[in-house]
Amino acid sequence: ESSTSSRDVDDFEFASRLSYFLWASLPDDELLDLAARRALVNSPTTIRAQVTRMLADPRADAMVDAFADGWLGFSSLRNHVVDPGTFPGFDEELRQAMLVETRTFLQDFFSENRPISDLLASQTLYVNERLGRHYGIGNIRGPEFLRIQSPSDQRGGLLTQGSILTVTSSSYRTSVVKRGVWILDRILCDRVEPPPPNIPELEESSASGLTLRQEMERHRADAVCATCHRKMDPLGFSLENYDGTGSWRTHDAGTVIDASGEISKPNGPTTFRNFAQLRESLKEDPRIPACMTRKLMTYALGRRLTDEDMNSVDAIIAKTRLNDHRIQETIAEIVLSQAFRMRLQ
Repeated sequence: ESSTSSRDVDDFEFASRLSYFLWASLPDDELLDLAARRALVNSPTTIRAQVTRMLADPRADAMVDAFADGWLGFSSLRNHVVDPGTFPGFDEELRQAMLVETRTFLQDFFSENRPISDLLASQTLYVNERLGRHYGIGNIRGPEFLRIQSPSDQRGGLLTQGSILTVTSSSYRTSVVKRGVWILDRILCDRVEPPPPNIPELEESSASGLTLRQEMERHRADAVCATCHRKMDPLGFSLENYDGTGSWRTHDAGTVIDASGEISKPNGPTTFRNFAQLRESLKEDPRIPACMTRKLMTYALGRRLTDEDMNSVDAIIAKTRLNDHRIQETIAEIVLSQAFRMRLQ
Protein backbone atom coordinates (compact mmCIF):
# COMPACT_ATOMS: atom_id res chain seq x y z
CA GLU A 1 0.00 0.00 0.00
CA SER A 2 1.27 3.46 -0.84
CA SER A 3 2.17 5.94 1.90
CA THR A 4 -0.16 8.69 0.81
CA SER A 5 -2.69 10.24 3.18
CA SER A 6 -5.87 8.56 4.38
CA ARG A 7 -7.97 7.27 1.49
CA ASP A 8 -9.91 4.27 0.24
CA VAL A 9 -7.72 1.34 -0.80
CA ASP A 10 -7.63 0.33 -4.45
CA ASP A 11 -8.53 -3.09 -5.87
CA PHE A 12 -5.06 -4.61 -5.49
CA GLU A 13 -4.71 -3.33 -1.94
CA PHE A 14 -8.16 -4.65 -1.09
CA ALA A 15 -7.30 -8.06 -2.56
CA SER A 16 -4.22 -8.22 -0.34
CA ARG A 17 -6.15 -7.19 2.77
CA LEU A 18 -8.82 -9.79 2.09
CA SER A 19 -6.30 -12.53 1.41
CA TYR A 20 -4.20 -11.87 4.49
CA PHE A 21 -7.36 -11.69 6.60
CA LEU A 22 -8.76 -15.05 5.47
CA TRP A 23 -5.68 -16.96 4.28
CA ALA A 24 -2.75 -15.23 6.02
CA SER A 25 -1.06 -15.26 2.63
CA LEU A 26 -0.83 -13.62 -0.80
CA PRO A 27 -3.88 -13.19 -3.07
CA ASP A 28 -4.39 -15.97 -5.58
CA ASP A 29 -4.83 -15.59 -9.36
CA GLU A 30 -8.61 -15.17 -9.11
CA LEU A 31 -8.33 -12.26 -6.69
CA LEU A 32 -5.55 -10.67 -8.72
CA ASP A 33 -7.56 -11.02 -11.92
CA LEU A 34 -10.56 -9.30 -10.29
CA ALA A 35 -8.27 -6.55 -9.04
CA ALA A 36 -6.69 -6.07 -12.47
CA ARG A 37 -10.16 -5.64 -13.97
CA ARG A 38 -11.14 -3.29 -11.13
CA ALA A 39 -14.06 -5.61 -10.47
CA LEU A 40 -13.54 -6.17 -6.75
CA VAL A 41 -13.49 -3.24 -4.37
CA ASN A 42 -16.69 -1.59 -5.61
CA SER A 43 -18.74 -4.79 -6.02
CA PRO A 44 -20.37 -6.02 -2.79
CA THR A 45 -21.79 -9.04 -4.65
CA THR A 46 -18.32 -10.07 -5.83
CA ILE A 47 -16.82 -9.50 -2.39
CA ARG A 48 -19.44 -11.71 -0.75
CA ALA A 49 -18.83 -14.43 -3.35
CA GLN A 50 -15.07 -14.26 -2.72
CA VAL A 51 -15.55 -14.54 1.05
CA THR A 52 -17.60 -17.72 0.51
CA ARG A 53 -15.05 -19.14 -1.92
CA MET A 54 -12.06 -18.35 0.26
CA LEU A 55 -13.54 -19.76 3.45
CA ALA A 56 -14.31 -23.03 1.63
CA ASP A 57 -10.64 -23.29 0.57
CA PRO A 58 -8.19 -25.27 2.77
CA ARG A 59 -6.05 -22.13 2.96
CA ALA A 60 -8.70 -20.72 5.31
CA ASP A 61 -7.32 -23.11 7.94
CA ALA A 62 -4.77 -20.34 8.48
CA MET A 63 -7.55 -18.29 10.07
CA VAL A 64 -8.02 -21.00 12.70
CA ASP A 65 -4.30 -21.05 13.39
CA ALA A 66 -3.90 -17.28 13.47
CA PHE A 67 -7.16 -15.67 14.58
CA ALA A 68 -9.06 -18.41 16.38
CA ASP A 69 -6.12 -19.66 18.41
CA GLY A 70 -5.02 -16.13 19.26
CA TRP A 71 -8.57 -15.44 20.38
CA LEU A 72 -9.16 -18.69 22.32
CA GLY A 73 -5.61 -19.66 23.24
CA PHE A 74 -6.26 -23.40 22.92
CA SER A 75 -2.82 -24.23 21.49
CA SER A 76 -1.26 -23.36 24.85
CA LEU A 77 -2.35 -26.91 25.70
CA ARG A 78 0.85 -28.05 23.96
CA ASN A 79 2.89 -26.70 26.88
CA HIS A 80 0.29 -26.96 29.65
CA VAL A 81 1.56 -29.03 32.59
CA VAL A 82 -0.86 -31.67 33.90
CA ASP A 83 0.02 -33.31 37.20
CA PRO A 84 0.36 -37.07 36.52
CA GLY A 85 -0.39 -37.91 40.14
CA THR A 86 -3.77 -36.17 40.02
CA PHE A 87 -4.64 -37.07 36.42
CA PRO A 88 -2.83 -40.34 35.60
CA GLY A 89 -5.00 -40.92 32.52
CA PHE A 90 -3.75 -37.81 30.74
CA ASP A 91 -1.11 -38.57 28.11
CA GLU A 92 0.32 -37.11 24.91
CA GLU A 93 -2.15 -39.01 22.73
CA LEU A 94 -5.02 -37.38 24.59
CA ARG A 95 -3.36 -33.96 24.44
CA GLN A 96 -3.07 -34.18 20.65
CA ALA A 97 -6.64 -35.45 20.30
CA MET A 98 -7.95 -32.44 22.22
CA LEU A 99 -6.08 -30.06 19.92
CA VAL A 100 -7.42 -31.78 16.81
CA GLU A 101 -10.97 -31.64 18.19
CA THR A 102 -10.96 -27.87 18.72
CA ARG A 103 -9.17 -27.08 15.48
CA THR A 104 -11.55 -29.25 13.42
CA PHE A 105 -14.58 -27.78 15.16
CA LEU A 106 -13.46 -24.25 14.30
CA GLN A 107 -12.52 -25.10 10.71
CA ASP A 108 -16.03 -26.40 10.09
CA PHE A 109 -17.56 -23.48 11.99
CA PHE A 110 -16.05 -21.04 9.48
CA SER A 111 -16.38 -23.12 6.31
CA GLU A 112 -20.00 -24.17 6.97
CA ASN A 113 -21.19 -20.65 7.79
CA ARG A 114 -22.62 -21.55 11.17
CA PRO A 115 -24.40 -19.12 13.51
CA ILE A 116 -22.08 -17.55 16.09
CA SER A 117 -24.27 -19.09 18.79
CA ASP A 118 -22.98 -22.51 17.65
CA LEU A 119 -19.68 -21.70 19.33
CA LEU A 120 -21.44 -22.53 22.60
CA ALA A 121 -24.57 -24.41 21.56
CA SER A 122 -23.40 -26.81 18.83
CA GLN A 123 -24.17 -30.48 19.47
CA THR A 124 -21.61 -31.63 16.87
CA LEU A 125 -18.61 -33.45 18.32
CA TYR A 126 -15.31 -34.52 16.73
CA VAL A 127 -13.88 -37.52 18.57
CA ASN A 128 -11.66 -40.53 18.04
CA GLU A 129 -11.47 -43.57 20.29
CA ARG A 130 -9.02 -41.99 22.75
CA LEU A 131 -10.98 -38.78 23.17
CA GLY A 132 -14.31 -40.59 23.19
CA ARG A 133 -13.11 -42.77 26.04
CA HIS A 134 -12.03 -39.67 27.97
CA TYR A 135 -15.48 -38.16 27.44
CA GLY A 136 -17.29 -41.36 28.37
CA ILE A 137 -18.56 -41.89 24.81
CA GLY A 138 -18.51 -45.53 23.72
CA ASN A 139 -18.64 -47.22 20.32
CA ILE A 140 -15.84 -45.07 18.86
CA ARG A 141 -13.02 -47.17 17.46
CA GLY A 142 -9.64 -46.26 16.06
CA PRO A 143 -7.49 -43.12 15.79
CA GLU A 144 -9.55 -41.44 13.06
CA PHE A 145 -11.83 -38.60 14.11
CA LEU A 146 -15.55 -39.00 13.57
CA ARG A 147 -18.15 -36.26 13.41
CA ILE A 148 -21.05 -37.27 15.64
CA GLN A 149 -23.99 -35.74 17.47
CA SER A 150 -23.48 -35.39 21.19
CA PRO A 151 -25.18 -38.27 23.04
CA SER A 152 -25.93 -36.08 26.09
CA ASP A 153 -26.00 -32.49 27.30
CA GLN A 154 -22.59 -33.02 28.92
CA ARG A 155 -20.84 -32.19 25.63
CA GLY A 156 -21.46 -29.51 23.05
CA GLY A 157 -19.70 -26.34 21.94
CA LEU A 158 -16.30 -24.91 22.79
CA LEU A 159 -16.76 -24.76 26.55
CA THR A 160 -17.05 -28.52 26.99
CA GLN A 161 -13.98 -29.33 24.88
CA GLY A 162 -10.99 -30.80 26.66
CA SER A 163 -8.50 -28.29 25.28
CA ILE A 164 -10.37 -25.28 26.69
CA LEU A 165 -11.21 -26.96 30.00
CA THR A 166 -7.61 -28.07 30.52
CA VAL A 167 -5.84 -24.79 29.72
CA THR A 168 -8.24 -22.97 32.05
CA SER A 169 -7.27 -25.26 34.93
CA SER A 170 -4.20 -25.46 37.10
CA SER A 171 -1.91 -28.47 36.80
CA TYR A 172 -3.69 -30.41 39.54
CA ARG A 173 -7.18 -28.99 39.90
CA THR A 174 -9.88 -26.95 38.22
CA SER A 175 -9.83 -23.16 38.47
CA VAL A 176 -13.12 -21.33 38.90
CA VAL A 177 -11.33 -18.01 38.41
CA LYS A 178 -9.47 -18.95 35.22
CA ARG A 179 -12.55 -20.46 33.64
CA GLY A 180 -14.77 -17.56 34.66
CA VAL A 181 -12.33 -14.94 33.42
CA TRP A 182 -11.84 -16.87 30.16
CA ILE A 183 -15.58 -16.81 29.42
CA LEU A 184 -15.91 -13.14 30.36
CA ASP A 185 -12.92 -12.06 28.28
CA ARG A 186 -13.00 -14.38 25.26
CA ILE A 187 -16.74 -14.95 24.82
CA LEU A 188 -18.49 -11.93 26.37
CA CYS A 189 -15.80 -9.22 25.98
CA ASP A 190 -16.36 -8.23 29.59
CA ARG A 191 -13.23 -6.84 31.23
CA VAL A 192 -12.21 -8.08 34.67
CA GLU A 193 -9.87 -5.88 36.66
CA PRO A 194 -6.64 -7.53 37.88
CA PRO A 195 -6.60 -8.56 41.54
CA PRO A 196 -5.22 -6.15 44.12
CA PRO A 197 -1.54 -6.60 45.06
CA ASN A 198 -0.63 -9.08 47.78
CA ILE A 199 -3.71 -11.26 47.18
CA PRO A 200 -2.41 -14.84 46.81
CA GLU A 201 -3.79 -17.13 44.14
CA LEU A 202 -6.33 -19.59 45.44
CA GLU A 203 -4.05 -22.52 44.63
CA GLU A 204 -1.40 -21.04 46.90
CA SER A 205 -3.77 -20.61 49.83
CA SER A 206 -5.93 -23.71 49.47
CA ALA A 207 -6.99 -25.78 52.43
CA SER A 208 -7.22 -29.55 52.07
CA GLY A 209 -10.56 -31.22 52.54
CA LEU A 210 -12.65 -28.35 51.20
CA THR A 211 -14.47 -28.33 47.91
CA LEU A 212 -13.47 -25.60 45.51
CA ARG A 213 -16.81 -23.87 46.06
CA GLN A 214 -16.16 -23.83 49.83
CA GLU A 215 -12.69 -22.39 49.29
CA MET A 216 -14.03 -19.73 46.93
CA GLU A 217 -16.72 -18.73 49.41
CA ARG A 218 -14.04 -18.18 52.02
CA HIS A 219 -11.94 -16.24 49.50
CA ARG A 220 -14.91 -14.03 48.59
CA ALA A 221 -15.40 -13.05 52.22
CA ASP A 222 -12.72 -10.41 51.58
CA ALA A 223 -14.72 -7.34 50.46
CA VAL A 224 -11.84 -6.28 48.18
CA CYS A 225 -12.21 -9.52 46.23
CA ALA A 226 -15.99 -9.87 46.30
CA THR A 227 -16.99 -7.49 43.49
CA CYS A 228 -15.09 -9.21 40.68
CA HIS A 229 -15.68 -12.69 42.03
CA ARG A 230 -19.44 -12.20 41.98
CA LYS A 231 -19.15 -11.71 38.22
CA MET A 232 -16.72 -14.46 37.28
CA ASP A 233 -17.24 -17.20 39.89
CA PRO A 234 -20.73 -18.33 38.78
CA LEU A 235 -19.42 -18.91 35.25
CA GLY A 236 -16.50 -20.90 36.60
CA PHE A 237 -18.68 -22.92 38.97
CA SER A 238 -20.96 -23.89 36.08
CA LEU A 239 -18.05 -25.96 34.69
CA GLU A 240 -17.11 -27.73 37.93
CA ASN A 241 -18.51 -31.04 36.66
CA TYR A 242 -15.50 -31.08 34.31
CA ASP A 243 -12.24 -31.88 36.06
CA GLY A 244 -8.85 -30.35 35.31
CA THR A 245 -8.57 -32.28 32.04
CA GLY A 246 -12.20 -31.93 30.96
CA SER A 247 -13.38 -35.35 32.13
CA TRP A 248 -16.90 -35.51 33.58
CA ARG A 249 -17.24 -35.91 37.35
CA THR A 250 -20.04 -35.64 39.89
CA HIS A 251 -18.10 -35.20 43.16
CA ASP A 252 -15.33 -32.97 44.52
CA ALA A 253 -13.63 -33.77 47.83
CA GLY A 254 -16.31 -36.40 48.47
CA THR A 255 -19.15 -33.90 48.05
CA VAL A 256 -21.70 -33.75 45.24
CA ILE A 257 -20.74 -30.87 42.95
CA ASP A 258 -22.99 -27.82 42.99
CA ALA A 259 -22.71 -26.20 39.54
CA SER A 260 -25.57 -23.75 40.04
CA GLY A 261 -25.37 -19.98 40.08
CA GLU A 262 -26.70 -16.66 38.87
CA ILE A 263 -25.32 -14.30 36.24
CA SER A 264 -26.28 -10.84 35.06
CA LYS A 265 -27.51 -10.56 31.48
CA PRO A 266 -28.71 -7.58 29.44
CA ASN A 267 -32.31 -8.54 30.18
CA GLY A 268 -31.71 -9.12 33.90
CA PRO A 269 -30.27 -11.80 36.21
CA THR A 270 -30.51 -15.47 35.18
CA THR A 271 -30.19 -18.47 37.46
CA PHE A 272 -29.04 -21.92 36.36
CA ARG A 273 -28.63 -25.37 37.93
CA ASN A 274 -25.75 -26.61 35.77
CA PHE A 275 -23.70 -25.76 32.72
CA ALA A 276 -26.18 -27.25 30.24
CA GLN A 277 -28.81 -24.85 31.55
CA LEU A 278 -26.39 -21.91 31.45
CA ARG A 279 -25.39 -22.78 27.88
CA GLU A 280 -29.04 -22.80 26.83
CA SER A 281 -29.48 -19.38 28.45
CA LEU A 282 -26.43 -17.94 26.67
CA LYS A 283 -27.51 -19.12 23.20
CA GLU A 284 -29.49 -15.94 22.61
CA ASP A 285 -27.24 -13.61 24.59
CA PRO A 286 -26.49 -10.60 22.32
CA ARG A 287 -23.09 -10.13 23.94
CA ILE A 288 -21.72 -13.25 22.22
CA PRO A 289 -22.16 -12.19 18.55
CA ALA A 290 -21.14 -8.66 19.54
CA CYS A 291 -17.93 -9.92 21.14
CA MET A 292 -17.09 -12.22 18.22
CA THR A 293 -17.63 -9.37 15.77
CA ARG A 294 -15.34 -7.07 17.76
CA LYS A 295 -12.57 -9.67 17.90
CA LEU A 296 -12.84 -10.48 14.19
CA MET A 297 -12.84 -6.78 13.32
CA THR A 298 -9.72 -6.21 15.42
CA TYR A 299 -7.95 -9.10 13.69
CA ALA A 300 -9.06 -7.98 10.22
CA LEU A 301 -7.80 -4.41 10.75
CA GLY A 302 -4.64 -5.38 12.61
CA ARG A 303 -5.13 -2.64 15.18
CA ARG A 304 -7.23 -1.60 18.16
CA LEU A 305 -10.75 -0.47 17.42
CA THR A 306 -11.59 3.22 17.58
CA ASP A 307 -14.93 4.74 18.59
CA GLU A 308 -15.74 5.10 14.91
CA ASP A 309 -14.91 1.43 14.34
CA MET A 310 -17.31 0.51 17.16
CA ASN A 311 -20.07 2.29 15.26
CA SER A 312 -19.29 -0.01 12.32
CA VAL A 313 -19.37 -3.02 14.64
CA ASP A 314 -22.82 -2.03 15.89
CA ALA A 315 -24.05 -1.70 12.31
CA ILE A 316 -22.61 -5.12 11.40
CA ILE A 317 -24.31 -6.73 14.38
CA ALA A 318 -27.64 -5.19 13.39
CA LYS A 319 -27.32 -6.46 9.79
CA THR A 320 -26.23 -10.01 10.66
CA ARG A 321 -28.95 -10.40 13.30
CA LEU A 322 -31.40 -11.00 10.44
CA ASN A 323 -29.62 -14.28 9.61
CA ASP A 324 -28.69 -15.55 13.09
CA HIS A 325 -25.29 -13.82 13.00
CA ARG A 326 -23.85 -16.43 10.65
CA ILE A 327 -20.08 -16.22 10.57
CA GLN A 328 -19.57 -15.74 6.83
CA GLU A 329 -22.09 -12.91 6.75
CA THR A 330 -20.26 -11.32 9.67
CA ILE A 331 -16.94 -11.58 7.83
CA ALA A 332 -18.47 -10.21 4.62
CA GLU A 333 -19.88 -7.21 6.46
CA ILE A 334 -16.49 -6.57 8.07
CA VAL A 335 -14.69 -6.48 4.72
CA LEU A 336 -17.44 -4.30 3.27
CA SER A 337 -17.12 -1.83 6.13
CA GLN A 338 -15.50 1.56 5.64
CA ALA A 339 -12.88 0.71 8.26
CA PHE A 340 -11.61 -2.28 6.21
CA ARG A 341 -11.68 -0.31 2.95
CA MET A 342 -9.92 2.78 4.31
CA ARG A 343 -6.17 3.27 4.59
CA LEU A 344 -5.37 5.36 7.66
CA GLN A 345 -2.36 7.67 7.60
